Amino acid sequence: MRQIIILIIVFFTTTFPAKSQDLPSIGEVFDFQVDDEFHYFNSDWLWAYYEITKIIDVDYNADSSEVVYTSLRYSHEGWIIDGSTVFEQDTIYLEYTNLDSSIYYYDEFFNYDTLYYLNDDLCGVNIFVAYYHIGGTFPESNKREYSIGLGLTGNSSSSDTGFSIGGLVYYKKNGVECGTPIDISVGIDSSVDLKGISVFPTLFKDIVTIESNNKDDLTIQVYSLSGHEILTKRLTSSSFQLDFSFVRSGSYIYVIRNAKGNQVIKTGKIIKSQD
Repeated sequence: MRQIIILIIVFFTTTFPAKSQDLPSIGEVFDFQVDDEFHYFNSDWLWAYYEITKIIDVDYNADSSEVVYTSLRYSHEGWIIDGSTVFEQDTIYLEYTNLDSSIYYYDEFFNYDTLYYLNDDLCGVNIFVAYYHIGGTFPESNKREYSIGLGLTGNSSSSDTGFSIGGLVYYKKNGVECGTPIDISVGIDSSVDLKGISVFPTLFKDIVTIESNNKDDLTIQVYSLSGHEILTKRLTSSSFQLDFSFVRSGSYIYVIRNAKGNQVIKTGKIIKSQD
């Protein structure tokens, strides 16, 4: 087992605006206890990453302004194109300082736009969103989400060159479990034909067709470049059509997962043409 020391330094549905004084403190957001367990999933165009982190020790300094968490981390990384995977097990150390300060000062994106909303997938917890967006010829969006006692719950970015999206999908804390746990030991499902899925046309007016050689059902989620979910559909046939007549022209990101939702099969970008 390898030991890795990580010093956490991150630059400083319906959403509601939030002021800096309404945000929780760094100590409240990263308030973990022994046996807390968190499962994360992240992906981009070609790559999918699964992680389970379990807190095994907590060490505060003398005045409780700093804390170091010792945790076990199990991770599984898979490449969507060829199906290759890597499994790792590490001991990591998570350090947080200035615990009484607002989370506003922990993440610089709170300086641009600050929102909050209730996340039903995580059992109705308050999510505080730090959001940064640049429009124009080369648009770029970055969003990070936090919740009290859960830490970083979401992280997404998109630009004209690609995207990444992910976050917390399951947690076990104070005897409470919420979300869909990841079984890393299962790994990537070899029964899924990674090359047997076609999404076309990538430049469309209203209709996008998805064809699949897989026998099992799949699920597709479509997001705007700002990270908002546009639709979720279960693909129950070998040929399936999606109607996008209700959305504006522009670029959208799709993520196709297996039936369990714990494996990304294919990702990509589609563009709705102007009327």
